[in-house]
Amino acid sequence: MTPPDPSGAPIRSVSAQDIPLLVESAPDAMVVTNSHGEIVLVNAQAERLFGYPREELLGENIEMLIPARLRRHHQRHVDAYAQSPHFRPMASTLSIHAEHKNGSEFPVEVSLSPLSTAGGVLVSSAIRDISDRQRVETASRMLAALVESSSDAGSFEVEVATGERQWSAGFRRIFGFSDDQKPSTDLVLAAVHPEDRQRVEATIDEVNVGGTATDIAFRIVRPSGEIRWVRSRTNVGYVLDGSPWRVLGTMLDVTDMHVAVAKLNLAEANCELGFDRSLIGMAIVDVAGRFLRVNPATCELLGRDQDGILGHSLSDFLDQDPLGPAQRLLVGAEGSQTEVRCVRPGGEILWVEETIFSVPHADPASPTSFVQLRNITGRRQAEQLLEFQSLHDPLTGLANRRLLASTLEDSLARARVSGCPVGVLFFDLDKLKQINDAYGRTVGDRIVLELVRRMHSIVRATDILARFGGGEFVIVCENLTWPNTQRLVDRIVRLDTEPFVIQGRDIFMTVSVGIVVAEGHENVADVLSNSESAMYQAMTSGRGQSSLYAAETHQASSDRFKLELELARALDNGELRVFYQPIIELSTRDVSGFEALIRWHHPTRGLIPPMDFIPIAEESGLIVPIGQWVLREAAAQAMRWLEMEEHGRGLTMAVNLSIVQLRDPGLLGNVLEVLTKTGLDPHSLHLEITESMVIHDFETALDTLHALHALGVQLSVDDFGTGYAALGYLRTMPVQTLKIDKSFIDPLVGHDPRSLSIVEAIVSLARALDLDVIAEGVESVEQMVELQRIGTHLCQGYLFSRPLPAEEIPSWLREFRLRAAP
Repeated sequence: MTPPDPSGAPIRSVSAQDIPLLVESAPDAMVVTNSHGEIVLVNAQAERLFGYPREELLGENIEMLIPARLRRHHQRHVDAYAQSPHFRPMASTLSIHAEHKNGSEFPVEVSLSPLSTAGGVLVSSAIRDISDRQRVETASRMLAALVESSSDAGSFEVEVATGERQWSAGFRRIFGFSDDQKPSTDLVLAAVHPEDRQRVEATIDEVNVGGTATDIAFRIVRPSGEIRWVRSRTNVGYVLDGSPWRVLGTMLDVTDMHVAVAKLNLAEANCELGFDRSLIGMAIVDVAGRFLRVNPATCELLGRDQDGILGHSLSDFLDQDPLGPAQRLLVGAEGSQTEVRCVRPGGEILWVEETIFSVPHADPASPTSFVQLRNITGRRQAEQLLEFQSLHDPLTGLANRRLLASTLEDSLARARVSGCPVGVLFFDLDKLKQINDAYGRTVGDRIVLELVRRMHSIVRATDILARFGGGEFVIVCENLTWPNTQRLVDRIVRLDTEPFVIQGRDIFMTVSVGIVVAEGHENVADVLSNSESAMYQAMTSGRGQSSLYAAETHQASSDRFKLELELARALDNGELRVFYQPIIELSTRDVSGFEALIRWHHPTRGLIPPMDFIPIAEESGLIVPIGQWVLREAAAQAMRWLEMEEHGRGLTMAVNLSIVQLRDPGLLGNVLEVLTKTGLDPHSLHLEITESMVIHDFETALDTLHALHALGVQLSVDDFGTGYAALGYLRTMPVQTLKIDKSFIDPLVGHDPRSLSIVEAIVSLARALDLDVIAEGVESVEQMVELQRIGTHLCQGYLFSRPLPAEEIPSWLREFRLRAAP
């Protein structure tokens, strides 16, 4: 490198002893060279940047740090600089490429500073890796390309050393150049408007010679003769000696902007006319906010004439000042905006949006501001409606979960101060889901609304009634004593004494209530969770019950919920199995059929009894997919046994239905699909229901039973004698079999006369109605003999076999027939 001429750039005079300290303490990589371009000093940052230890750099020419492909070009500029040192001032930031010891290239930014020492002039180069910056610039170029593809923008590049030019598609589109026209300066200058050409030429020379960034607007004439305004901006990249290396530029069609400026000038000329005719309230106010001038729209907005407004401030017309002193602080703030409630002379309230802009004034002692006033009453009313909707249940208008949580938080805070506990009652309208499934959501909604109407008659005005979701509600009661809490709970539970009359039908519902008494130190989530747990505990005690929260209650609820989640996975995980209990024909001592019974073998808890998970399955709705699976498994197994000669042709398969399945609209289709896919004769399938299942909604149940019977499916009433069905119901139901509950069979061992009479009555009733009878729970020979004497010929129970997995049935059957053989 050639040292800078003192006339071309200022040269700092420094002591030779100070240079190493200055170089080593610099934050950037530093390389100091002599007049021959030889490296005489480097710092640790330079070692890290280029990968060379300093002993390998010292004495070498600085060109070793420049890629070989750029060295010749660099030398030309060094020679040119030696002849004309004033061409490019030193001590200016340059952008070049450098080469690492491993041969990789990376972009750097270099600042050159000449240093005058007693031994001659040195050049100090501060070097910074700008790889990250160039990546950003590359991304910016890509973005620019995207922008120009959808707007009036273009870009261009010029390699100063080679004169090579590149135009983007957007650049060509702006000038009207075709793709086969070769980029050149002459072609561009020919398209520039004659009146602007000399100015554009001077700008181009300024870039080529001085490497100065430019920003110029001028006119062009397209090949069609159309005149357009464009704006060109350029940035210049430099080589190590500071001479221009590459010019990057953007070209933007700004014709529309010039048109807009012309329109703006016209609008300013008509400003006075626009002020008076504007439909938006406009005003000029002084530093105190007093109106100095108003337009007619302002008078209409405030309901007053000019004489009633001028000299007053907007605060004089406020219904109330929600911002207090802050209202006055906003006056004069550039573009400040606030919303206030104003009142018209007739008492009408309206919301006004006030926007204030400062106005340049010749007299700083009396500044003024420009004010816009808009009527936003409609918008504020819409916002208030949205806020209400976000905090309230859309059906009932009651507080929703969000508002409930906020209100309960406030109640707990007051309880901490007053020492008076807060009562939280979480209650659920039992079986609302079943009502929705059976009658539709419209009927369910009418029941909910009627419940809310009844609730309003029993809660206090200070109580908070909220809808938690579905049929779940919460009441928050402050300053409530325990006796009053009990009375309120009793009144809630008694809500079911009067039926809900919907579409001419009397629908009886029950309410389960969970109670928490909070002292104020609990958090909202725990209080609601605990009250919900207490409500579930009340459900387990029977519908229409209440329960006070206790820790053990919460644990039981958690265990139940966990079991529900595990049951949901049990079917997919293959944990559920179907066992089969034989039904014996006493007269032939042979198997008449089987009853399919579900079993759950939990991976960690072992065998879980049906009584522990069937109620959970029914309440959660899981009984529907589980019941469908049992039906498919049992029907398929029945077909496999029927195809085996040893089982005979009269084999039947009994499957239990739950009340949830009976109400499922898809039950009929599921049964038909199973029969079709397995090929099982419908007469071989017995579906078992209980009395209580039918009487809850007799008409709907009866329709479903008749539809199943029409398919040829046989129907049985399970646990007969334990429910509450009237004989009239039994007469109209299309059933073929009654199953006597085990509770009536057990006492036959002791010859209990009452139980014996009940069994005889059931058998007589069945004969009269031409129904079959099956006795369940037969465990002794004495019971079997007594049942034969009464006339019961079909039995099942542990006397014959416990429920068995399907694979054990063949061996059991062979042993049973051997024992039964005469």
